[in-house]
Formats: sequence, C-alpha cells, structure tokens
Amino acid sequence: MKPAITYWLLLKLFAIESCAAFFVYPKILESRADDSTLLLHINEGFILNLKKSSILAKDLAFTSFRDDRFDTAVLNGEELEMNLYEDSRHQASVTINILEGTLEVRGMLNHELRIFPVDTSQRSDSGNTLHEIVKLQSRQDRKNDILFDALYSLNEEGSLSDRDTAASSVLKSHTQNETLCNDTNSDIGTPRKNTTERSGLFTVETCIVTTEEYTCAFNTTQDLVIYLAIFLNAVRTLKLLALG
Repeated sequence: MKPAITYWLLLKLFAIESCAAFFVYPKILESRADDSTLLLHINEGFILNLKKSSILAKDLAFTSFRDDRFDTAVLNGEELEMNLYEDSRHQASVTINILEGTLEVRGMLNHELRIFPVDTSQRSDSGNTLHEIVKLQSRQDRKNDILFDALYSLNEEGSLSDRDTAASSVLKSHTQNETLCNDTNSDIGTPRKNTTERSGLFTVETCIVTTEEYTCAFNTTQDLVIYLAIFLNAVRTLKLLALG
C-alpha cells in the first residue's frame, strides 16, 4: 500500500482581492500535438510556453452535504483537467478552451496575475476574444476566515464559541487521521516510524472543504473542481520552482 498523507483545507470565498486591471486579446502562436505544448501570446513581451499538466486523481470523489445527508459522486479527473496547462518558468496555471473557434483562457499567469474572458462577443480585428487581467493581493484581514476564528478567537467569557467548536472538529478529524497513519497496528496508511524501507514516491491525498457560499459562486460542480485544480496546480508550480 502506498503511504498517504491527508491535508485538510478550509477555503473561504474571497481569499484574494483584485487591484489594477487591464485588457488583452490572447492568441495561440503555435500548437504541437506531438507533445501537447502551446505557445500562448498574452500581450507584447508576455508569451507563455505551456505544457499539459495534471493535478487531479483519475477517480475524484466529490461529496456534498445537503438536507442532513451526504451524497458522493465519483468524477473523472482526467476528463476535467484535459485543458489544464502550466508554464513553470512564469509560474502559470491556466485552462485553454477553444469553443466554436473562440479561445478562452482562465487561471493564473504568474503568482499575482489572473486572467479570464470578459466578453466573448468583443473581438480584435484578428478575431481574438477580449480577456481581463487583474493583479491580486493577499487579504490582510481575517474576515470570513472560519478556521482562523476557530483557532485564535475566544468569546468574552474566554470559552470557544459554537463557530469555533464546529471548526475545531475539522482539526480533530485531521488529528485522528494522522494518528492512524502513524499507528503501526493500523491497516490505514504507512507508519512513519520503524520503517526499514522508504519509497521515494508517495501519494498525497488532499481533502478540500468549501463553504456553501464558496460553492454557490460556481454554475456547476465541474466549474468548481476545475477552478480548484487551476489553483492547486499553481501552488505546485510555485513549490517546484522553489525547489529548483
């Protein structure tokens, strides 16, 4: 059995805020089917050398909670990420869609620039679709940060609030999961101690928890998963760049 490490992420809807924006007409300069690479022109002096990327599991479990019950569906991760690309040099992670001859680019151009189509009916003289690029900044305030409130906020009586208690259950689940991975008598995971052989490759299982407000910002489940895949892939690209 491959060892597994589970991370619990609690996302909030507005993790970042947009600042100055400008508009571009991206276009594909070159596409190579043999190695699935794309040369994408964003604007003058900014060209991405994109290659096919993969971040999702082949069988992706999506669990929703509604009307006091859990419903789980298994999604095709390979199909969802079929248009996911990256440029490690620029730390870019984007999806490339061509619908009826219209190019749509969504995602991160680098660690602070986000791109998305704004008006598919408005095109350049060469027929390219108008896109908006916004510069993002990390929010300094902790508004709407449920996990932060759970860990560091106490009410006037000095005890945990109901909101804190609910969020702390997430941390408890994580602790129990980690304990099982460390338990030499458990069949779940691989013990970290007393292991004579360690493989250089291992599977990282990531559990992402989204709030109802976050989920409702997307039209479909697929849109939500693709959005998360873009940003998870961007994080991985940053990590790989840091490791050299």
